[in-house]
Amino acid sequence: MQAIPPPTGYGTEEDSLGSVFSLNHKPPRKDINKSFANDQFILRYNCRLLSEIKDFNDKTFILSFYCGDDTIQVYETSERNSGIIQGKFLERARYKDPVTDKQYCEADCQIGSVITIGSWRFQLCRADEYTYKYMARKPDSFP
Repeated sequence: MQAIPPPTGYGTEEDSLGSVFSLNHKPPRKDINKSFANDQFILRYNCRLLSEIKDFNDKTFILSFYCGDDTIQVYETSERNSGIIQGKFLERARYKDPVTDKQYCEADCQIGSVITIGSWRFQLCRADEYTYKYMARKPDSFP
């Protein structure tokens, strides 16, 4: 099973769109206040792959959502002596929800929800203790 690479091209989508509208464009501004306030928060979820192939449905992953810049990274886990190599499955990058065409945010990462990245669909099964405490502190984002 091949992992999909991050979106093709140079830079982010905002950076590429800047070159469409101007020849001498400036790099897109980052939300520094959000980055400083939320950079230390990383939400980790155990998730499973939803696929039409039965063997792929048994695979387990760890999805990490970085609150400082709204990026997602996915690691594949494996059992000992299973023959499956564990490690990075998807690069840390910003990904869009194909249904709404908006970038994923922390409110989209609810237990039981499905995160679609490219052709991969991940169902969030449970979270670590730190993530549960973080969600309890923000009931408006995580009902």
